[in-house]
Amino acid sequence: GLDLALLDRLRGAAPNALPAFSRLLAGASATLASDADRDPARVWTTIATGQPPERHGINALEGRQLAGVEGRLRPSSRTGALVAGATDLLRLTRPAITSGSERRIPTFWEVAARTGLRTSVIHWWATWPAATTGEDAGTVLSDRALLRLEQGGALDGEISPAPLYDTLRKDWASRHTRAAARAAAAVASESSSEIAGLVTRSAELDAMIADLAIDPLLAGVDLEVVYLPGLDIAQHGLLAASAGGAPSAVSARVQAVERYYAFLDGLVGDIMNVAPRTTVLVAEPGRIASPGDGLIALAGRPAKSGGTRAAGAPVSVAATVLSLLGVPVAADLAGPPMAGLIADDFRRAHPDRSVTTYGPRRISARRASGKALDQEMIERMRSLGYIR
Repeated sequence: GLDLALLDRLRGAAPNALPAFSRLLAGASATLASDADRDPARVWTTIATGQPPERHGINALEGRQLAGVEGRLRPSSRTGALVAGATDLLRLTRPAITSGSERRIPTFWEVAARTGLRTSVIHWWATWPAATTGEDAGTVLSDRALLRLEQGGALDGEISPAPLYDTLRKDWASRHTRAAARAAAAVASESSSEIAGLVTRSAELDAMIADLAIDPLLAGVDLEVVYLPGLDIAQHGLLAASAGGAPSAVSARVQAVERYYAFLDGLVGDIMNVAPRTTVLVAEPGRIASPGDGLIALAGRPAKSGGTRAAGAPVSVAATVLSLLGVPVAADLAGPPMAGLIADDFRRAHPDRSVTTYGPRRISARRASGKALDQEMIERMRSLGYIR
């Protein structure tokens, strides 16, 4: 949900405004051309795999599951609409949220895990069910992990490795208290209870994810991948509801979005400060009517200095991250590494290596164990405005 023009304006509004974002943008950055289809599962899987949807297999967040048939039908497709309309009366289909089982291509963190690097990923789209065995397996808190941690019960692929679930559950109450307190501070200046409610929901979610991201259990790895959804959720909730409102009401909601940038900046700063490391920020414009460009920014020793902003593509993010890790880059990725972000001396010391392809995902078949959170996931996505 990041608006580049707004981010630049807020950074220039006062000295030391948005210090974490400013630190990231002081190095190398590039705009990312936006996909006309703003579906988040589709967009973020393209970023994670370096391949377009027709190759990675994730076309939409929401679809319909036909009884007895593997895979989903996308509601926007003619076939999906016809089948759903014809079979709902017979209760043969049900709503379904996309899953990692539909993804055919490995993500950049799965490729890194194949090389022996220690990896963790938190809350990225279409990461459920988490792989527990196979070359691509790493530490995964999937997009259903928070639901499982909130509700308890036996795991059904939400977290890997499985023992991590019990460890996180033991201090879940205290972690939730910390996140709620931080979110409360973020909305302390909101005079409207409606606005405060919309912002609190997003802030608690982001604060919880950031709290997990700085936990040594997840942060002490070679590659940590974190997805923070709160800005998109807050922006969508605040601005979609303001259509046709009085100018003063619209202004109050825009100001709430601007304050959320400051809140998010604090969380990003916490994650960056865990230990000396290279940080790659990737942002997309989110679910807005007229999206602008996305953003990739690089901070750390490999980053080219100068603060100039180049142009790039979402399909090049995966190759760029793998290049920074020293992992050979597959020739069949849809986008090459964005060499313009990386310092010349770093590239000379760590020249890119290549392989023909990464091939398909390498995970073992999963056996269902605990109660699936299918309906709970649908209700969560509906409450956050992702589906109707």
